[in-house]
Amino acid sequence: METCQQLEQHNALVFFLNGRKIVEPYPDARVNLLHYLRQKLHQTGTKEGCGQGACGACTVMLSRWDQTSSTVRHVSANACLVPLCSLYGVAVTTVEGVGSVQNGLHPIQKSLVDSGGMQCGFCTPGMVMSMYALLRNKAQPTPADIQQAIGGNLCRCTGYRPILDAFNSVVSGCPLGENCCQNQGGQEALEKQTEADGKSEKEVCQAQDPIFPPELQLSSAYSSTRAVFRGESGVWIRPVTLTDLLDLKAEHPSAPVVMGNTNAGYRMKIGQLSSDVVIQGTYIPELRATEMSAAGLTVGAAVTLTELENILTDAISKTNENQAQHFCALKKMISEFGSLQIRNVATVGGNIMSAESNGDLSPVLIVTGAILHIASKTTKKEVTMTTEFFCGSWKISLQAEEVLVSITIPYSKKNEFTVGFKQCQRIGFDRSVVNAGMFVRFHDNNQLVDELRLCYGGDGFKRCQARRSLQESSRKVMV
Repeated sequence: METCQQLEQHNALVFFLNGRKIVEPYPDARVNLLHYLRQKLHQTGTKEGCGQGACGACTVMLSRWDQTSSTVRHVSANACLVPLCSLYGVAVTTVEGVGSVQNGLHPIQKSLVDSGGMQCGFCTPGMVMSMYALLRNKAQPTPADIQQAIGGNLCRCTGYRPILDAFNSVVSGCPLGENCCQNQGGQEALEKQTEADGKSEKEVCQAQDPIFPPELQLSSAYSSTRAVFRGESGVWIRPVTLTDLLDLKAEHPSAPVVMGNTNAGYRMKIGQLSSDVVIQGTYIPELRATEMSAAGLTVGAAVTLTELENILTDAISKTNENQAQHFCALKKMISEFGSLQIRNVATVGGNIMSAESNGDLSPVLIVTGAILHIASKTTKKEVTMTTEFFCGSWKISLQAEEVLVSITIPYSKKNEFTVGFKQCQRIGFDRSVVNAGMFVRFHDNNQLVDELRLCYGGDGFKRCQARRSLQESSRKVMV
């Protein structure tokens, strides 16, 4: 049970916007970053388009300090899907913080002007932010990197060629040159510059925009302490231990556990999901952990799809071809999942628990025999992932107080092959019309089928297995 102190706990939301500290005493759990930027802070450079992460007009950059690696992680994200309350201890950069006519254009912005890379200009801020986030992570991206970075940004009038020409013109090095944030010495350099110039830390931060806010870097409280935000529409709780999370689910079984919010956020917006309490699950160590063991690759439910893609790449390099078939199939499906902005925040657990019939990962995970690790306040269990796990959209065969902690993807074996398939109206950044996971095991290096598994999902119908095909294929030759 929650203690009296926990029940009464209330935190002010603290985050940074373009180097400026923002303190919101009573943040609303249902408000997203886009609404807050435009309506509360009157920062209208971030545009509102589709409102569901499909156009990229609202792209911003989110930066977090990773205590484990002691590095700053920058990701592009759709502000329309980012809950305001999830920004505790995060540095947000919008197009206003990159450059302006009044303060001077950033080289990325200037390249668009010089190359004729815009007409109406509505998509331009989102394009700029996607490219800016890419350069903050990789000073010399390849043309393929650039195409992937802006793959989630739609332009309906200019066309993409001049935009790509503009961005390719600035990749010979970081546009900031010697002032690149990667050349700065972090807090030590900031303190030296402050002392030498006789400026306040605030003034230096404003002058050196790319520097990550020292307060977020030096204080572990933003990532390691429990936070509770109470606003007009309810309570947002961010636990930092699995025990606390399970206690909260026992106390509030109907409360959604929000990860990347790419699905839950939209459902809350249109009234399909309502709760006075929202629980954030992305700061639980057990939900963020990864491990390779004799059983296979285990990944926490809060691992993002971008992170999972990198983890799978590493796992493939450490295993032989016979063992890596499941990993390769899953990695291919992730590469075709949404846009980079979506993959940067969407999680493997969120994709499974949303139980969408056209969820791209589930068919592959089902045919690989993936194991789900489930926990509640009183029980722990392991469940083999099957079609029976899904009962409909947002309906799964779990108790309301149970939480998905992690997923184990087993190694494949000799003569086993796995393939993922997705059919949509355009490559990549689109919802599946139909998707599939396919697994076959052959008998002793010949074409005689020992076992076949076929799982299908898609828009408008329940996920299913082709059971008749499975039965009739056994011990037959595949041609």
